[in-house]
Amino acid sequence: MYRTQFNEGTLIIDRNEIRFEIPCERINVHSLDEVERLKSFPYGLPINLMELENDVRTFVMHFEPEANCVPITRFKSIATEKQKLFFSKEALNLANYLRENDDINTVLEASNIFIHEEGEIKLVYRGIKKLMPAIGFNEEALETQIKRLILFMFSAAKFEELRLNGLNIANNKSFEGWHEFVRKILMANTFESINKIVDEEFERFEQEPEIKKSKFKMPFMKNKTIDNESKEEKKAKKEKEKQLQKEQLEREKQLQKEEKEKRVLKVKSKAEETESIRNERKKDKEKYIKFNFKPIGIGIGAVLIICLGIVFFSNTTFFAKATSTGDTPKEMTKEDIETHVLKGLRYSSIQQYDDAIKEYEKIPYKSLDMEAKKSLLFAYLMTNNFQKALDKDPDFDESIVSYLLAKDRAKEIRDLESKSDVIIFEQAVSRNDRTAILKHYKKVKMNGRREGVVANAFVGEEKFKEAFDFAQEHNNKELMKNIKKAEKEYYEKKEMNPDEKKIKVENLQKEIDEMK
Repeated sequence: MYRTQFNEGTLIIDRNEIRFEIPCERINVHSLDEVERLKSFPYGLPINLMELENDVRTFVMHFEPEANCVPITRFKSIATEKQKLFFSKEALNLANYLRENDDINTVLEASNIFIHEEGEIKLVYRGIKKLMPAIGFNEEALETQIKRLILFMFSAAKFEELRLNGLNIANNKSFEGWHEFVRKILMANTFESINKIVDEEFERFEQEPEIKKSKFKMPFMKNKTIDNESKEEKKAKKEKEKQLQKEQLEREKQLQKEEKEKRVLKVKSKAEETESIRNERKKDKEKYIKFNFKPIGIGIGAVLIICLGIVFFSNTTFFAKATSTGDTPKEMTKEDIETHVLKGLRYSSIQQYDDAIKEYEKIPYKSLDMEAKKSLLFAYLMTNNFQKALDKDPDFDESIVSYLLAKDRAKEIRDLESKSDVIIFEQAVSRNDRTAILKHYKKVKMNGRREGVVANAFVGEEKFKEAFDFAQEHNNKELMKNIKKAEKEYYEKKEMNPDEKKIKVENLQKEIDEMK
């Protein structure tokens, strides 16, 4: 069984079932009828069952694994080049469907994507906009997400590496024979151009003999093999994998070598200035070595002091520039930026977020690509640097709020300084400031929790009609019923004409009964 945090919930993958669970407060679904159409989604695994468990406040989606359908990472390692091209075409078809049905959302991450033998895509999770979350889907252009899927297939780059470190990394890791194709995909900026590139590659590929077969052995269907690889093909495949690993290792070594050379160049001039001093000290030591041990100690000490001074003042100059401007030195090149981003990515991958932040902060934030920015913001989140994250990107407000609420640390929202409507609203919620809640609620995106907060604020102000209208507007039937119950309790306790009270309470009870 494989279990992972995914899209504000949990994705559980077993041999016979795939399941997605999410707390009800993370969604805006009040009835299964609202999400019934997800069963007919043409690019998804079949949905066996959906459960809205109000007693445990959890929404569960049960999916049925299909025969000959594997995770995208597995497909990449066993598919033929032709199958990968079919997959690329299928990814573009998926994009067209999502553009035409813009009320549907999903998450185009590796853990959510399964693929059939011929490249047919089957997504696990899909949702409905405004009702269900889709982390990252709306924050990034769909063209970029589709390009990432295609580049992942034709390069040695890992999926997360492409997501966090930028698509351009595929250019240096493209598979042999696919360099030009990868370069064209990277340069394409519209679906039409991407589609044209894939079609042209299909035509070229059809004119050449198919080089390799694939061994499709499904995790859900034991002892079913589509094609068997010969010993020669297995050997060639292993040799190719070793070659790719060797090339990647050589690139990393070259990168480290270049970094070392840059560091040497920074102090080279000052080191040359002191060369004559070192030579003189060396001569002095040779001159007096025969007579006394004490001068030897003095000479060595002097040389050490000079060398340490050079290193100290050289580093101090660089440090002063970095800290006084909050930016990187002006001479930073594209290669420097890529080096720091790659280091940041590596530190993040092993959860050394403080070190990752140090690397990212050496680069002006505006110079980071979208994937690197996301990685930095996530590192801030994991190290409780919420204010820094907000200062860098005010649109990160929802993520910060969700994190603090999930950790039961809502009071910390009060300490944040921001003009964000989300932060202002949540600060009002934390203070239970009903006036501020009702002033700002229209400026933020609603979910089940916020709807309850707003309704409670109306009820607290004895504005029952406004509360009911609000719940009705969001089709929250459970909330509508609770508001009527609160109104009934209010009139039961209120001092008023007994006959009027009786009629009012009976009418409210009748409305409550009709909602069952």
